[in-house]
Amino acid sequence: MHVTGPPPTSSASRKSAAHSSKKAEQSKSFKSLYSTMLKGMKCGLNMVEQTSISELKAALGGAAEYLGINGLANYDTSPEATARRIADFAIGMYSIYKKQNPRMEETERLEKFEKLIKGAIDKGFQEARTVLDSLNMITKEVKSGISETYELVQKRLDNFFTYAYNSLPQQSEHPMM
Repeated sequence: MHVTGPPPTSSASRKSAAHSSKKAEQSKSFKSLYSTMLKGMKCGLNMVEQTSISELKAALGGAAEYLGINGLANYDTSPEATARRIADFAIGMYSIYKKQNPRMEETERLEKFEKLIKGAIDKGFQEARTVLDSLNMITKEVKSGISETYELVQKRLDNFFTYAYNSLPQQSEHPMM
């Protein structure tokens, strides 16, 4: 009597099939573990991001209160307004710089202040980009706003320094003009 059933398999074939099955289970288990880890990491990063944003908003709110700005909701954050505030603050520092360096000739004082303030503004913009980038807040719109603000600040500073150099007595000329 002939019984039909699975074809006879060798010991090597059974081991290979068992190994393949075990590998498939391990792969499935690894993929599941990897997926769970990614979800956990994303959740953790989102929590860090939300905490950072909350802390940043709280710091800005505290700074706004300290500066007497009532509510940031009505605060103009356009590139033009932001550039005006940055440049005006920087230009306002010249009177302090002048008092701290009374023995310097006016041309030298202007040149050194220009280098100092432009370097500080460059550094500030770079640091702001780094912070926003680390918080994953850099979008095309944000990049454009930062670039426009930077250009407007530079233009305002250039106008100030051009006026200041042109206001100097004629015997003292600015070498860049």
